[in-house]
Amino acid sequence: MKHSSLEIDSIAYGGKGVARIDGKVFFVQDTVPGDVVDIIVTKDTKSFAEAEVENWVKRSQIRVPSPCQYSDECGGCQWQEVPYKTQITWKKSFVVDALKRIAKLEHIPKLTIHPSPDHLNYRNRILLRVHVERNKQPKIGFFKTASRDLIAIDKCKIARRLLNRFITDLSKLRLDVPDQKFRLEIQELPLTSQVAATFHPADPRIKGLDSFVEAVKGWDYTAWAGTYKDVKQSPHLNFDEHLDRRFLTQPGQFQQVNFYHNQTLRNLIATKVEECDVKTILDLFCGSGNLSLALANGQRYIEGIEFNKNAIAVARANVKANRLSNISYFSGDAAKHIAKLKTKFDMIIVDPPRQGMADSLALLGKVDPKYILYVSCDPNTFARDIGRLIPMGYKLMSLDCFDFFPATFHIESFAVLTK
Repeated sequence: MKHSSLEIDSIAYGGKGVARIDGKVFFVQDTVPGDVVDIIVTKDTKSFAEAEVENWVKRSQIRVPSPCQYSDECGGCQWQEVPYKTQITWKKSFVVDALKRIAKLEHIPKLTIHPSPDHLNYRNRILLRVHVERNKQPKIGFFKTASRDLIAIDKCKIARRLLNRFITDLSKLRLDVPDQKFRLEIQELPLTSQVAATFHPADPRIKGLDSFVEAVKGWDYTAWAGTYKDVKQSPHLNFDEHLDRRFLTQPGQFQQVNFYHNQTLRNLIATKVEECDVKTILDLFCGSGNLSLALANGQRYIEGIEFNKNAIAVARANVKANRLSNISYFSGDAAKHIAKLKTKFDMIIVDPPRQGMADSLALLGKVDPKYILYVSCDPNTFARDIGRLIPMGYKLMSLDCFDFFPATFHIESFAVLTK
């Protein structure tokens, strides 16, 4: 089905432009308010439709020249042509609208939004796709939006400069396994200006990849390189020093990609914990201890739970490296861990994956925390969980948002709830 001269009137979480025809909502890929387009529908339901641009009739006046030559095709960024102040306004609306629409909140605390000081070159970790051609030369890049087609790049505008140096050097290598494809995660270690590189071959039996990995290991700024099977034997690496703590990581281990805002969030959490004067804290979905390590003072008891065993191994290494006491990290399912608890906690810190708290939420009554600090990367599941906490006797006291991801629709939310 096609529609002609459709004007985009708003933007939806997910980055798609929104248009309406006879009361029906159309979500249109790669558009912003003010664009006028001819579209072709790719998915049609009774209440909404999804569409792609078939022809541009008029470009929105919102748009500015993109700093990235690949932004028309690359699926990594949605908003390289959108002024940063406009991005911030849209992101703020995503959170407020979700709390009104999903959580059904009539009164929302003033939202404080924290823009990123760097709009470009901010990501300290990226996942690349590498295709080795028959001439043994690697094509490096990202997939095109909604496809598996590789967009080859020579640099990424939102990646840290050291990661772009890595891409340049990698493109000069030749791999003796033509017609192969693999993923490659590279992470900058800001304290040492080094890179950790984890190769994820589609076929683990590829032998020619060894010489590729060895070449990368030889670069003077490589802290570690290996395949995903080597990660468990990899060393713990210095990632950050903040709030009188060392934060270790391991290749392939999740860390927030915006180094500056990760510290900003930690600072705010530390302030809230002091204001609340709590004695016991449960850190759900704790990762490697990113948010709770700095809260350990020897007197306050902290307990963390995380499903990823590798992350917990790093968290325990962090406890040891910082010589901390009265803090424990456990590997397992959050809901099952809560169900087995025999003690209550004054405060819970929650930083769940995109799907939110899910089964863990219903069990919070067993822990009965006076305070909940909720960190979220998805406004919709965030609002859903906030809406479920209100009937449990909690009140939303403060609301902050951090733009960890400029040039994209993503936004990090932080809420303080009290009972």
